[in-house]
Amino acid sequence: MAGMDDLRVAEFVGLTTVSLPLYEMGSLAARHIIDTAARAGAPQHEGTGVTDVPATTVLSHRLVARETTTRRADA
Repeated sequence: MAGMDDLRVAEFVGLTTVSLPLYEMGSLAARHIIDTAARAGAPQHEGTGVTDVPATTVLSHRLVARETTTRRADA
């Protein structure tokens, strides 16, 4: 069993989780909103009606292995 976000409660219950850069994710989201608002009324991409082209951003992450994914002693 595993979770996401590596919230503090995951450590207390021994839940394996993926640690994500939450501050960086929030900062990038806020920057995207500000940039999008600044481009309001900008020329649209030809024939699409879209002013912003979708993009992918890859952020670092880390697996935090805890008791829910460790090998049992009798295995």
